[in-house]
Amino acid sequence: ENISKLNGFKLSNNLPFFNEFVIDAPVSAEKIILDAEANGILAGMDISKYVPGKKGLMIAVTEKRSKEELDNFVAFLSKYAN
Repeated sequence: ENISKLNGFKLSNNLPFFNEFVIDAPVSAEKIILDAEANGILAGMDISKYVPGKKGLMIAVTEKRSKEELDNFVAFLSKYAN
């Protein structure tokens, strides 16, 4: 929910989800993944590598992640907001 509040970010669809969802971002998923990795963050998967013609970042959120980790990830993504 907080990610979709960032300018330029949105959920790829309005379907219900449990742990995994895909976002559209103002920069490529590959850029986010590489920058996140350099900062010790596992950002998700670039779905364009698995679904031809589809772009987006698949993010998985589980009970293994604390609220602080999730807030830090949203703060990291905010640097790409328009």
